[in-house]
Amino acid sequence: MTLWEFEAGLGALLFLLLAPLAAIPILNRAYARNGRVRPLPFVLALAVVAYACGLVAYTLLPLPDAATLTCPDEGLASQWQLRPFGTIGVIGDEVAASGLLGALTGTVFLQVAFNVLLFVPLGALLAYAGRARLGTTALVGLGLSLAIEATQGTGLWWLYPCPYRFADVDDLILNTSGAVVGWLLGARMTRVAPLDATTRVEDLGPPSLGRRATSVFVDVTLVAVLGVALQIAVLGPLVAGAGVEPSEPALRTLAHAVNTLAATVLLLGVPLVTRARATPGQRVVRLAVAPATGTDAVSARAIVVRFSVRWLPWLIASAAVATSGAAATFLLVAALGADAVTALARADRRSLSSLVSGTRAVTADWAHAQRADAAPAPPR
Repeated sequence: MTLWEFEAGLGALLFLLLAPLAAIPILNRAYARNGRVRPLPFVLALAVVAYACGLVAYTLLPLPDAATLTCPDEGLASQWQLRPFGTIGVIGDEVAASGLLGALTGTVFLQVAFNVLLFVPLGALLAYAGRARLGTTALVGLGLSLAIEATQGTGLWWLYPCPYRFADVDDLILNTSGAVVGWLLGARMTRVAPLDATTRVEDLGPPSLGRRATSVFVDVTLVAVLGVALQIAVLGPLVAGAGVEPSEPALRTLAHAVNTLAATVLLLGVPLVTRARATPGQRVVRLAVAPATGTDAVSARAIVVRFSVRWLPWLIASAAVATSGAAATFLLVAALGADAVTALARADRRSLSSLVSGTRAVTADWAHAQRADAAPAPPR
């Protein structure tokens, strides 16, 4: 496996880890603006995330081991190439030595071409999705390239004792050229297939099953992220200070307790203290919880019942020390599956947790409109 292939794998792995979190603000904006997810803007937004992950992987990763990094005696300057066209000019020498075909397949030319191509997506995205001008795109490309080269040339801003990659002024020229080429392509795309701009629309209809399923996915993602963060904050110092092995039963028990706390706070605590009675995932896709009939406020008891039907089986399994992660996952899937099957089987699309708790999922716009209608008229 070549270094480029390895870096591509790192970029893909980074995207897989970050995409679920990155999708949350993208989904929130889409539902807040249109009441639905429009495919092209959603794909373009994820493309920006994928591009950022690839850029980090190809310019900064893999990170070296500081203990084995060999620093030159000349210091930082030995890792900087500050003569314009110093690298590009080597291609002419390769043409003279190996002929045109040999130069085109040589390492120097491939590196030059790669540095141009690396910033083509940036220019295309700025022109097509950002409607940026050519001058703005060139400045953004130059600024981003300068930031990357400075990061490389200082060893991650002196995190390492010396740079582990060369900082090359030619990269500024090539990267900026790539952004300009990308802008030309993006401007052409804008004329051929323009990205239509839509205005804010009222979102008053019943939410689709896909939208409700998306809220569950966001909830599970946020619970996992908060659980990991709490484990690092709580268990990290414990393991580092006491030398506790992660496989010890007491540590596993504490990890289950931390995960249960994270889930309870997000899936029960947040709905209980918010007016919309919605979980964080429901709030992301602009949903609220309302009574099955009427427009009265949803009681705390109904929220507890709703939580108990949908999420409690999973938490009980996760909190039990003797229960494996596979069993907890099975109970989560079973509880959510029962909710989904019930919603699919009923004409009104209400889930099992909605039926038992006497509630239903509605759009945030609908709930807001109902509250506005129920409010007393202002005094004249």
